[in-house]
Amino acid sequence: YTRQYNQNTTSYTDHSNARRIGHAVSTDQHLGTWTVVSRDSIHARTGRIWDNLHVWAPSIVLRPGDITYYMFYTGVQLDTLDLNATPIKTSEIQRIGIATSTNLNSWKQDSIPVYFNKKTSWAFRDSSKNTGASWEFRDPFVMPDPENAGEWLMYFVTVDSSLNRFVVGVARTADKNLRKWQDLYPL
Repeated sequence: YTRQYNQNTTSYTDHSNARRIGHAVSTDQHLGTWTVVSRDSIHARTGRIWDNLHVWAPSIVLRPGDITYYMFYTGVQLDTLDLNATPIKTSEIQRIGIATSTNLNSWKQDSIPVYFNKKTSWAFRDSSKNTGASWEFRDPFVMPDPENAGEWLMYFVTVDSSLNRFVVGVARTADKNLRKWQDLYPL
């Protein structure tokens, strides 16, 4: 689950929001009660890294015969575009990355994202703009490709540069580490 860093903050634009992905389990058949395992399985990291502001939208898969779980998630980087502007011009850049675990309790976040708008030919990516649309690339959902054994599909949300609106895109991989993705098309 996505966890608020500060429970008293409700505004998405506040930089203390969506900074952790927690882990809870339920044995209740109606899913009415949950036990928190970890409040900080994944977290926004400090420094100039691709997920230093927000983390959200986890999607976890386990490849058949593998002992490693792969959590795909959206990471947001707060980056400076213009230090000379008053106020300083910044942007919030969204990318998709991976964290791995062999027990679902402790996770290791990759140092670089695996998929983002510049890896497609059609997603909006104008770095001169300071708008959300210029860097929106999020909400991964990963699943085995039902038509190609051993391959995986990733569905994600981004802005189509020709339509200038949100669409769902799809990418494919046969990479055993699930880190090299090939753009297929927007849906």
